[in-house]
Amino acid sequence: MQKSLLAFLVASSFAVAANAGPHSGHSTTGSAGATARTTAPGTHESEGGRSGGKDEHHEAGKGGHHEGGEHGAHGAIAAALAANPTLVADRAALVAAEAALKADQAAGKDTAADLAAIQAARKQLHADREALEAKLEADPKVLADRALLKDDMAKIETLEAKLSADKAAGSADAIAADKAALEAARAQRTTDRAKLEADVIAVLTA
Repeated sequence: MQKSLLAFLVASSFAVAANAGPHSGHSTTGSAGATARTTAPGTHESEGGRSGGKDEHHEAGKGGHHEGGEHGAHGAIAAALAANPTLVADRAALVAAEAALKADQAAGKDTAADLAAIQAARKQLHADREALEAKLEADPKVLADRALLKDDMAKIETLEAKLSADKAAGSADAIAADKAALEAARAQRTTDRAKLEADVIAVLTA
């Protein structure tokens, strides 16, 4: 089953945002969930994600307008994740713990407490990221937006099938009407996708 638009945007953005902000030379990957998550809420539904949707390929062939808009939304969501106050604080705590470890190593001091602090900071970052994803998954506005997008895609698929049938039948009037209906349906999908993106960003920046 295709990834949803929400899954595509958020999964990629979590990977970007996980590395945002200052970092010391000490790696924060590994152990307790410090690495970026590669999954996201919403992967169980299809809303015309980038992979595999025939309508998406059709639109890409019309000049790439859709692609540019989606990349822009991806960047906006990545920025929202990077600026999330809780995750910013978690990353700062992790950086501070790593700096303390380096200082104590340079001074020849015992580093057990520093290592424990780093582990705790990683666990907190992981837990807060999980909580943010759960919040996004349960947000009523996001859920409503996803439902609208699902309806949009079903309507577009139906109209595409009708257009194909009318082309096979050689009905010029019907073909013109089908194309107009498809254009309107795609415009509605664009509107609904923008609403979804805005509501996702609102959750991430709250």
